[in-house]
Amino acid sequence: MKDPIYNDTLIEFNEKILRRKRIHKQRIDDLYKAMPQLKSLHDGINRAGLKLALSSIPGESHKNLENIKNEIASLKDDERSLLQSKGYPEDYLQYKPACKVCMDEGYVEGKRCNCFNSLLIEKYYDQSNLKNILSKENFDTFKMDYYSGDKGPYPVSPKLQMEKILLESIDFVKNFGEESLNLYFFGDPGLGKTFLSHCIAKELLDKGYVVIYQTASEIMDIVRRSKFSSNPEAYQNHPASYLYTCDLLIIDDLGTETLTEFANNELFTLINKRLKDNKKMIISTNLSVNQLEKRYSTRLASRVIGNFHFLEFFGEDIRMKKADIL
Repeated sequence: MKDPIYNDTLIEFNEKILRRKRIHKQRIDDLYKAMPQLKSLHDGINRAGLKLALSSIPGESHKNLENIKNEIASLKDDERSLLQSKGYPEDYLQYKPACKVCMDEGYVEGKRCNCFNSLLIEKYYDQSNLKNILSKENFDTFKMDYYSGDKGPYPVSPKLQMEKILLESIDFVKNFGEESLNLYFFGDPGLGKTFLSHCIAKELLDKGYVVIYQTASEIMDIVRRSKFSSNPEAYQNHPASYLYTCDLLIIDDLGTETLTEFANNELFTLINKRLKDNKKMIISTNLSVNQLEKRYSTRLASRVIGNFHFLEFFGEDIRMKKADIL
């Protein structure tokens, strides 16, 4: 059995395409009623096209074929001229697909098109209420006021460090799809790691990329359910498959998941495969580099350390400051 959200998405996707095609057909029918001459030209093109198909058999004279092609070209010229004389663009009769990649078929080279995947991810977001969160937590609502300008016990002031991280995050979005690095946000709770991850997620979603945001615990639950599904053939339509193929995967709260041999192996497999496929990731965690190496297998820690740009968050708990202000 396919995932219910996948089925709902498939139904909605197909209904959207059918609705677009119905609207297009109705628009053409209305135009033909208002302009019978246009309908006559259209019918003439169809008849000539049929004659061309029937004439394209071995032994048919080249001259006859050329005559039919010229007839079709002439009728199409008349059709375009008539449309333009009435104030319509010359391609007004053509169906214009919403997606120029798959032409509203939903598939490209046997794989689901990004237009379908984006709708599917949106469905998962609706279920998790992330959409509502992103409307509140984004670059427009990010405030530097909560970060201290005093250096204190840190290498630089929390505010200066946050300015650096913010610029790195903006560059990550700006250069996404090129050679942007994977990001590793680490530091104590309440310093803005999750908030900034939400900012990046919203920007890329608005640009049309497929972004999945899940905690490490939720990711392990998704993978576990897919691995032990009673119908392995349905895996390609299971949300777990999108963990590997989405444009950006954000793993929040790495280190809070129950660590078993299964979790260790599956996390490595997920991160390693995405690195091999050049699929970008952001990890948000309380774990420093040393803690990462102690908690996970050497091969997992090594892949992360060698392929992520580490950005440390430090300072006072922002959530506590907000609570005091409110």
